[in-house]
Order: sequence, then C-alpha cells, then structure tokens
Amino acid sequence: MGRMIRDWALALGVGFLVFWLADVLSRHHDAHGGGEASAFNLTTIDGGTLSLADLKGSVAVLNFFATWCGPCKQEMPEFSAYAKAHPAIKLYGIVVPSNEGARLAEIVHRLPIAYPVLICDDPTQEAYRIDVFPTTYVLKADGTISDIIQGAIDRDSLAQAVTQAGG
Repeated sequence: MGRMIRDWALALGVGFLVFWLADVLSRHHDAHGGGEASAFNLTTIDGGTLSLADLKGSVAVLNFFATWCGPCKQEMPEFSAYAKAHPAIKLYGIVVPSNEGARLAEIVHRLPIAYPVLICDDPTQEAYRIDVFPTTYVLKADGTISDIIQGAIDRDSLAQAVTQAGG
C-alpha cells in the first residue's frame, strides 16, 4: 500500500512539473515571438505619467519589482549603474504595490534607484503576466518585445539583452 501511494505521489508530482514547465516555456516563447508590448498609462512615483507610446522610438527596459523583494533590491544598483552609463536607453522601474499604502513613495525613494519609477496598476500587472519578481521586459524601438527575463540579472546580462534589442 505504501509503495502505491508513493508511486501515485511521484506521478502527480511529475505531472504538475510538466504542466508548470510548459506554462513557463510558453510565456517565455511568447516574448521572443516579437509580440507587441501591451499598452499602459502609469503614474510615476513623483506624480507624472508615462505611457507605452512615450517609449516608442528607442529601446526601453521595464523592470517590474516589489519593495519587499530581496532579488529586486539586489539588482537595483546594477540597473542604476547601467542607467547612468547609458542615458539613451529608457530604463524604468515599475513597482507593484502590495500593502505599502500611502508610504509607497517614501519607501521607493529610500531604495538605491537612479532611474524613474512607475506605479503598476492591476491591468498592467495582468497584461505583462507579472507573477515573478523581478521581471524585466526589454522592448525594441518599435514597441515589440525583444526579451523577458524573470529573476534578478546583473549589468552585463542587461547590456546583452539591450544590445539584442538594437540598443
């Protein structure tokens, strides 16, 4: 009886892993298909606004992060150094709020970020399928998606993704 339960548990675990992996790979495949980035109109942490249309004409990097995310904080200095060294590349942090409330701007201003930060809304989070933090989208100048990178990356990996996008 114990062996049968173990075998069933193993079969279910493998099945779950196959379906999960297929979902992850299909999302990553979509990014490399050259699909159009989803339109957005977001508020900056300082009260301005920015839309996808504002980014067209040059390579852009959208780095989705959360204030509580350790890997997000780890890559912020790398992104800041890259942004300072490559001012022609439009690099934006997009904070996905959780429970910061009115303190969100204060918390973000204390982070080591030297590039503009936008506040993500629910439709944008859903459209960009943000369920892993950090997630970075690299967009070509025509607004199509060049790459999606889930997880923290360093300055060299970011530079390589931007170069592949034409930047």
